Amino acid sequence: MRDSFEVRGRHDRARSGAGRGRHNRAGSGAGRGRRDRTPTGAAEAPAAATREPGWRARYVDDVGFTLISLFDAFTVVGAIDMGAPVPVAIGVGAVGVVAGILVVNRAKARLALRV
Repeated sequence: MRDSFEVRGRHDRARSGAGRGRHNRAGSGAGRGRRDRTPTGAAEAPAAATREPGWRARYVDDVGFTLISLFDAFTVVGAIDMGAPVPVAIGVGAVGVVAGILVVNRAKARLALRV
């Protein structure tokens, strides 16, 4: 078994009557995605509920990376659209990345103080 969930196959969906149409949810509720997965045992639930130490810092890193990337893309594209020379657009992007890294590090420091 790959993980703690059992994935229903194509044949199981066909027998239950679901999966014939895109919006057909008749039958046992089988469709696509998470609806097809059912827990295999209650003994595995407590292990899945616990989190590793430091998960919040990794979460802040992941969200910070995404926000920095979006901000950087919007500012660089906006600078280019406004007719700014390439070195200015690169400078705007670099300032955005540095500012984003500072904000993420500050958020992680505040998080470390709370925990």
